[in-house]
Amino acid sequence: MTDNEIFFENFGALTDDEWRDVVLRSCQERVIRGVEFPPPPDECLQRQFVGASGADAFKEAFIFYKELKKYASCLDIRLDRNTRVLDFGVGWGRFYRIFLRDFAVEHFIGIDVDQKCIDFCRASMPYGRFEKCSAFPPLPLAGNSTFEVIYAYSVFSHLSELAARLWMREFARILKPGGMLIVTTFKRDHIAVWQNKLETGGEVWRRVLSDIDFSIPKALADFDAGRFIWVGTGGGGVLSNDFFGQAIISPAYVKSAWTDTFELVDYVSEDHRGPQALIVAKKSI
Repeated sequence: MTDNEIFFENFGALTDDEWRDVVLRSCQERVIRGVEFPPPPDECLQRQFVGASGADAFKEAFIFYKELKKYASCLDIRLDRNTRVLDFGVGWGRFYRIFLRDFAVEHFIGIDVDQKCIDFCRASMPYGRFEKCSAFPPLPLAGNSTFEVIYAYSVFSHLSELAARLWMREFARILKPGGMLIVTTFKRDHIAVWQNKLETGGEVWRRVLSDIDFSIPKALADFDAGRFIWVGTGGGGVLSNDFFGQAIISPAYVKSAWTDTFELVDYVSEDHRGPQALIVAKKSI
């Protein structure tokens, strides 16, 4: 029995809320029910990638986890040991850890552009499968129509329009007909955050917002008109400003730009359903 199968055998029968409690406990207890949980990265690295650490990071993650499972059920996609799943932008493995009791690692792949993230995931979860990708497609994966589910949390909230469009095309290649894509983006009210950055942020923020002639009325009008709103700030290291920054993607944009291959299932921006807007799409059959 692999380490991953031990998670399924010991925790597979728990409700989602019970499993959430176990994962939160694992932030303090490495061994629960005789099962050793993956070691977390240091708190600084956790916050660098997800804006929170420890239990707070996983509380946020479980909101998305439950939304993903709910939409999979609505789309008649069975989530079990045979489901083929891609974690796009795996980071330090926050969501990969949560899904260890749901998916078999031979069908569950974590992808990231940052080699140090891949190295950490491989070291902390050696039974998993993790691959480095480039900022732009293609993925280092063979085969078309391979996955039933692709998810990307807080990834499309950072990609340029070109990068997002190319990755949507790549997802259309590797997702099975009827398969589910679930991603997040910054919400409409994130425009106010940019205004604050313009007033109090550093030189980089003032420059990039000036470059796009940012103002709250203009940004709100762009959102409502279905334009892709993005500022290329970069993120340090491999996260260069030609593809990485902050993006606000409206439902109108999704309907106009992403529905040649995908059908928009839902666009959710209620605060109680997560800090970022949720975009759920199904690959057209």
